[in-house]
Amino acid sequence: MKSLQLTKNSRLFPSLYLQREKLTKLLLMSLPEGYYIVSNCYQQVNLYEYIPAFEGTISSLPTRVFQWEHIKNNNADNRLCCIYTSKEVYDQEVYE
Repeated sequence: MKSLQLTKNSRLFPSLYLQREKLTKLLLMSLPEGYYIVSNCYQQVNLYEYIPAFEGTISSLPTRVFQWEHIKNNNADNRLCCIYTSKEVYDQEVYE
């Protein structure tokens, strides 16, 4: 029986996200429009349901300042986030 070994470049559970990084203003401003980001911290909706503190499509460059304020208001700034190429890719990972 082959033992499972994790290395720096392998994952036990493969995922469809491009990368995981801290959600900073610099990162937000550098991502292409249309990418989808999901915060790794959650807010409790009810006893058994949690939702990401922030999830959304990267908006156009002139409106990203407002998007950053929304991220900060939800305490998702400087927290880990998953970056996807689109919402469809995220939905495929979560719902399939």
